[in-house]
Amino acid sequence: MLARGILLFYAVFIAGYFLMPMASGHRHLYYILVFPAVLFLSKELRQFYRSNALSLLVVTYASYMMITLLWSDNFSAEGAAWAVWHSVNTLSFCFVTGFL
Repeated sequence: MLARGILLFYAVFIAGYFLMPMASGHRHLYYILVFPAVLFLSKELRQFYRSNALSLLVVTYASYMMITLLWSDNFSAEGAAWAVWHSVNTLSFCFVTGFL
């Protein structure tokens, strides 16, 4: 039932590419519709991707990219937090797409 609900929210989000003229509105649509559903499905997503080597590599790569922020020249905590937030959203979108 929950997976069917997220499928509906995901379909509305994908339709947003055609219905919303600005990317910022579409981003907010993701934060409202899909991201909370990902949090509710976190247990199912973990079970689904637990033995998937590709998902482990993607998470490892994203983690490495976030760690490299620590030794960059222009490091700022605000910029690092923003980058982590974007990587979490990107990973959640990729994982929910593969799950559905």
